[in-house]
Amino acid sequence: MSFDLQLSFMKDLLAKYNNFEECILLDVRWKEWGYSMELVFDYIWKEKDVVRENLGIEEERIVIRFSAVQEFHARNEWNDTNLREPQEMGWGAGEVALIRLENSETFLEKYRSRPVPFYHVAILWESERRIDVVFSQLEVLKE
Repeated sequence: MSFDLQLSFMKDLLAKYNNFEECILLDVRWKEWGYSMELVFDYIWKEKDVVRENLGIEEERIVIRFSAVQEFHARNEWNDTNLREPQEMGWGAGEVALIRLENSETFLEKYRSRPVPFYHVAILWESERRIDVVFSQLEVLKE
C-alpha cells in the first residue's frame, strides 16, 4: 500500500472513532519488547456527537496499537496545583482533545529511506500536554 493510501486509511480509521475527541487515556503499554505500544482509551461516544449513556458507570476500552514504533515523546506540562496535589487529579487529566495524524518533517524526515513507511500521530490535550508517536502501522481494537 502506498504512503498516501495508507495515510488516508489511517485518517479514515481515526475519524470513524471521532478522532478520539474527549476520550480518556487510561493506559500506555509497551508490547513486543518495545516494538509496539498501545494506548488504551475509555471511548465516550455512542455515535457522532452522542455520548454513551453508561459513561462513568462502565468503561468501553478501545486500544490504538502502534507497530514498529521508532519514537515516543510525552510532555505533561502539569500546573502548580497538579504538582502540589496530584491525588486531586481525576479522569479529566486523561481527557484528550483529539488524535491527529501529522505530516511532520521534523519527526519523519530521518525515516524516509527505511524499507517501510513511517507516520506521525499527535495525541493532543487542550493544554500544552501531548504525546507524539512515530510508527509504521496502526490498528484500533476493542478490548
